[in-house]
This record gives sequence, structure tokens and C-alpha cells, in this order.
Amino acid sequence: MKLTFRPITETDFVQAEAMKRATVMAAMGDTNLFDRWFNHDYPFENHLKKLIDFDPASCVFALLDNEIVGHLHLMIVEEGTCGYLNDIYLKPEHRGRGLGEQLHAYTMDFFQKHGVNRAMLRTNPAQAKLIAFYERMGWVLGAPSSFGLVWMGRTLT
Repeated sequence: MKLTFRPITETDFVQAEAMKRATVMAAMGDTNLFDRWFNHDYPFENHLKKLIDFDPASCVFALLDNEIVGHLHLMIVEEGTCGYLNDIYLKPEHRGRGLGEQLHAYTMDFFQKHGVNRAMLRTNPAQAKLIAFYERMGWVLGAPSSFGLVWMGRTLT
């Protein structure tokens, strides 16, 4: 099974928001953080537009046989020196089949294309399976972050 990727466009914003809510629900058990991060002052669509304007390849759906099964939201931060894995999501029925590794490989390729030598992400410390996945991919657990999350970091080679 091989994933393909396609950029998220403005016509996809409703579906992309639903998937982002599913991501937050899966990570945190509710969507309270989504509602704190995105509201009438900073709607989710503004976040997507910012990513797309930077590089359309930074905000993509993952497809399996033309079905959307996940997404990635990637950023370059700290004045272009660090990749930030803002969002990685795979629908539950597609987990455990090696597709997460393909999402991760896309992420690393994107970061290397932008010339960064390190990357970071935030995750819920209660998500042991997810943290184990990241650790298998070379990420190292770091310090606590805001919203009850923890940082993870990785050096890119």
C-alpha cells in the first residue's frame, strides 16, 4: 500500500477542518484545544491559508486508492532553521499498516527540501502508542509544553 499526497486547497477547507478536529479529539480526548486555538479572531481557514501560501506541499491530504485517509500540516519556524510537524493524522481504520511511516517520510523529505537540520512537534504525553511511534522514527521526548503537551525533537541527517 502506497500513499499519494495532494495539496489541500480552499475548496477542501471544510473537510480539512473536520480532520483537524478528529486529530485533536484523538490526541486529547476532546476538541477543547481546537476551539482555543481557532476561533473568530483566528479561524482555522486562516491557518491553512498561511501554510498554503508558504508552500502548498506543507498542507496535504494523504490518499490511499484515491480515498483521503489522513493529512499533514508542516511548518518551517525559527527563522527557517527548524521544521515543525504541526499536524499528522491517519484515520483509525488505517493505522498499524505502515502508512504512518509514509506520512513521516513525506514530512522528513519536506523538511530536508527546506534545508532545516532539526525538527520539533508537540504531543499529548498520555498517548503512549503515538510517542512510541515517534521514538521509532528517531524523535526524542523533551520538555513539557503549553496545553498539557510535551515537546519532541529530532535531528535531520
